[in-house]
Amino acid sequence: MAITHPLSNPWIFWFESGKTSDKSTSITTFGEQIQTICTIENFWGFYEDFPNITSVLKGSDSHFFRDKIRPCQNDDENKNGGRLVFSFDLKTQEQTEQVEQIWCKLLCYCIGEIFSQHQLVNGVSFSMRSQARITIWIKTNEYTILTNFANDFRNDFAVTNKSKFYDHQKPLATPIEI
Repeated sequence: MAITHPLSNPWIFWFESGKTSDKSTSITTFGEQIQTICTIENFWGFYEDFPNITSVLKGSDSHFFRDKIRPCQNDDENKNGGRLVFSFDLKTQEQTEQVEQIWCKLLCYCIGEIFSQHQLVNGVSFSMRSQARITIWIKTNEYTILTNFANDFRNDFAVTNKSKFYDHQKPLATPIEI
């Protein structure tokens, strides 16, 4: 019998193909649940079989969320927080490899609960648009906490990009640059 290493909390991979032409649904729908991850071995098995995240079709979204939390702003766990979004160019092989590494490390931070305030992270998303977008879904909209979290992310992941915060309580407001 093989030894497994259970996670403290299960996580779920979701995928949206981006085929809908209705842009208003992207924050209220959440695509298809494709895999529940309960062990480290389960995570690496799925991750190795999944195509490189930067090779998904433009308009697609991949999500990795805690069990019982849907990747949409009207989920009870998301509605009082928001999305911290980092955008990345993919014009060179080096940029593409960097984004692949950031995504993998981010998933590991989630399952390992490595963030200093890991309890605030509901999930993460990767979106392919004109730029690659990595989104961290946070259950608070308190500016000081968000600023500290964004700075910790930049330090831990060697990212210099600014981020934008989209507040789920103010969906029509202009995002805040953090």
